[in-house]
Amino acid sequence: MNILRSFMCFLAVMLLLTGCISIPTGDGGKIKLGKGGVEIEGEDGEKSTIDIDSDDGGVSVTTGQDGDGTAVTINMGSHAEIPDEFPQDISLPAKEFLVMTSISPKDRDDEYGRNSITLSYQIEGEFIGSLEMYDKYLVDNGYEVEKMEIGPMMHTMIGTKGETSLSISIISDEASYLLQIIYLYD
Repeated sequence: MNILRSFMCFLAVMLLLTGCISIPTGDGGKIKLGKGGVEIEGEDGEKSTIDIDSDDGGVSVTTGQDGDGTAVTINMGSHAEIPDEFPQDISLPAKEFLVMTSISPKDRDDEYGRNSITLSYQIEGEFIGSLEMYDKYLVDNGYEVEKMEIGPMMHTMIGTKGETSLSISIISDEASYLLQIIYLYD
């Protein structure tokens, strides 16, 4: 009995490692496991993927149809890249501090929805210089600025100009801070 159980475990592991397994979900969808990650397909054919790159330390998650402009993509670790749609004139920290990016297209059914890009950085040191720099950027570029401070460790600025918004949040501790920039645009 133990030999049969061991063989079945071995077979299951081999199928997972070779990417030859597709599991039905019961609702008409399926989950496909492979060497590079997981692909989930819903009953309507919409696919989501999770790509894990253990060599580079990166993870990518994509939901929705990538080809029709409705996909939401989140990239972490070595997969985090600044999207081309992000404004080039906004000063950003060095790439080695970038820990996550996400792109989300506006919902076609929501007339008020907008495209969004989120960048998240983890930075060692003081945050005051970043706070002042982004405040100056927003004011100098004609954004109407609203500031919020939640205690001494969390600051948020929201700049609005027409249909474009730029939100900059800083959450700090004694040694480092998280800088999150959210860009909303048509």
